[in-house]
Amino acid sequence: MTQEAATSRARQAPPRAFDRTVERIADLDARRALAVAPGGPRRRGEFGARERIDRLLDPNSFTETGLFVRARAAADDARRPYGDGVVTGHGTVDGRPVCVFAQDSTVFGGSMGEAFGEKTVALMDLALKTGCPVVGLNDGGGARIQEGVASLALYAELVRRNLRAGVVTALTLFVDHITDSPGRVDAIAATYYELGRAVALEGRSLDALQSAVRIGGLHAWRLVGRTAEELGLDSPVVAALGELAFRTVHEVAEAAAAGYAEGQLRSADEVERRRGRLLDLLLRDQPASPQTVRELAHGARWPLPQYVTVVALAAAPDQRDEDRPLVGSDALVDMESRPPRILLPDPDGSGRFGGRAFALALRGRPAAIGPAVPLTEAAQSLCWAARALGLMGRGILPRQGVLRCADHLSTLLLHSDESLLAQLQSRALTPLDAVSEGQRARLAETLLAWLLSGSNVADAAARLHVHPQTVRYRLRQLEKLFGDALQDPGTRLDLILALRSEALRNQENLTP
Repeated sequence: MTQEAATSRARQAPPRAFDRTVERIADLDARRALAVAPGGPRRRGEFGARERIDRLLDPNSFTETGLFVRARAAADDARRPYGDGVVTGHGTVDGRPVCVFAQDSTVFGGSMGEAFGEKTVALMDLALKTGCPVVGLNDGGGARIQEGVASLALYAELVRRNLRAGVVTALTLFVDHITDSPGRVDAIAATYYELGRAVALEGRSLDALQSAVRIGGLHAWRLVGRTAEELGLDSPVVAALGELAFRTVHEVAEAAAAGYAEGQLRSADEVERRRGRLLDLLLRDQPASPQTVRELAHGARWPLPQYVTVVALAAAPDQRDEDRPLVGSDALVDMESRPPRILLPDPDGSGRFGGRAFALALRGRPAAIGPAVPLTEAAQSLCWAARALGLMGRGILPRQGVLRCADHLSTLLLHSDESLLAQLQSRALTPLDAVSEGQRARLAETLLAWLLSGSNVADAAARLHVHPQTVRYRLRQLEKLFGDALQDPGTRLDLILALRSEALRNQENLTP
């Protein structure tokens, strides 16, 4: 090959290093787009984790950390989303630096896994090192139970760092008391109020935070004691400092307790909100993944049962709080939907439907209890309960009281497809069109009673409260209309279904 040919070929060949760089940049862009994409659908009007951070921080001030960290429990890449359900980073609020994290409820229900915890711990370490506050935007379901010990261990790490921050804050408060800085003292007391509130919202005891206050006061007093001894301070001065130390601990403890009490009220509201989301998830037509249900149930403090039933209630014209059903804490209730509904766990073993107690708990509302089904089929129980409630409203089923679908399965089956039922009635009862309307009603009533009595004339007469001879007379008329078809098992079944549905429809027309 000549030198000119080799040079020309080298010019035509694409530079491999440049191609690899372009490929890596494209791969990085694809990964970044995948990392910032939502992990799943959100409720209408609900903001995502990054949207909430953008609303909190100054424009264009957010720097994200741990963007490409992935969940570690699952072997399948499709189940190892980037970020692991939390967005972390730092930015500014009114020009002041803050660290911030936001849970993403579309990824594993916002629960904390190993990678999630490590990102949050690293953020808190950064905040402790730089002295800036941490803002947490919570929308999750607690620890991720699938990752077990690792998830709980990282919870302990977060608590340890919170305690460290609490001790530092208590020391600062004591020093500010000595320097007589009331504005700063009020600000730190407000900080402890928020800390107590946050502890309650996480469903934890106040003991750990109170321990941090006591440890901070103890360290401060030891430091002051050594300093007083070195300076040779008089005992009245040392006594005054001791009184100040006790007052500091008391003020901080009171602020934390007040915040904890307020947080407990908010925590109950948050649990109720999560239970509402869980109920919506369970009653969707498309079942949610078992992992999503487990995560959300954990955050809602609702143990997952094996079987459930759904109760559909008649809607009241004006909904009031005093009309809310008196059901147990294990029930998931939604009184805003139409119809209002209640999901009850373990219906067969609770005995909650016995006697009048359940009717009284519903405060006199007509209601239909769906069949007991596995948890994953809760939407089916709601479907049948709502259908039974509709038939109650039409008078086909009893209008008042509490009705169990399990006691009326044949009626529900008959009316599950109204158009098909009309076709069956039209075909099976055509021979009765040959007689007058009044005679037709008597013959239809007699035929149904005779079929349900196993062709026993005496039993049919007892059902109808007439003389057996009357039944025999009507049967001879029916034999002329139907012929040998009355002896065909298939025809007899069609007749029972058609006549039963017609009797229910007549009952509907007679009910006011």
